[in-house]
Amino acid sequence: MRKSIAWAVVILLVVVGLNGCGGGGGGSSSSGSTPTSKNLSTAAITVDGNTTDWNGVDSMLSDVQGDKLLSVSGGDLKAIYLAKNGNKLFVRFDVWTDTINQSNHYRIWFDNNKNNETDGDVGDRQIDVYYSVGSWHVAAQSMQEPYSGDINVNGVASASGSTLEASVDLDLLGISNSFILDGVIRDQNWNNVDWSDSSVVVNNQ
Repeated sequence: MRKSIAWAVVILLVVVGLNGCGGGGGGSSSSGSTPTSKNLSTAAITVDGNTTDWNGVDSMLSDVQGDKLLSVSGGDLKAIYLAKNGNKLFVRFDVWTDTINQSNHYRIWFDNNKNNETDGDVGDRQIDVYYSVGSWHVAAQSMQEPYSGDINVNGVASASGSTLEASVDLDLLGISNSFILDGVIRDQNWNNVDWSDSSVVVNNQ
């Protein structure tokens, strides 16, 4: 009887441990609780690093000050915003106190099937905003494995002070009418610097 009980406990611990594992490269910072739900705002945004045209658009994701994992400038995430206008999707990253760091990667994930896992999911997407050869760039990928190359989304980006903006074409990116959004800042060696406090369900209607 004791052996049976012991084995039952072991099996239970293994199951709980497996359910708590997140993906390695994808958005996996959430604790497993049900994310809050927010609607995707419509706004006419100009990608120039100026935030005045974001007035009236609430942040999708936020993060408390001073909780970054590594001492990297421009790595203390404050908030991530999303908005759309016609076929354009706009994303904005804000950091605390520092200016945006050209060595960092500013990244978001779109969990299109809302299973809290993006690694290996063909339908899921990610956007990485990074600086190279004198300008900001936007890379977008499907989360399928093996990696099949970037998706051309006609991305543009611009930074000013503590704000980084980018835009992509919605039809080229391919996101669902409702998805889980997660975000992170990574350093130049792809180490995680600061996650958003939690993920959010975005209604894209």
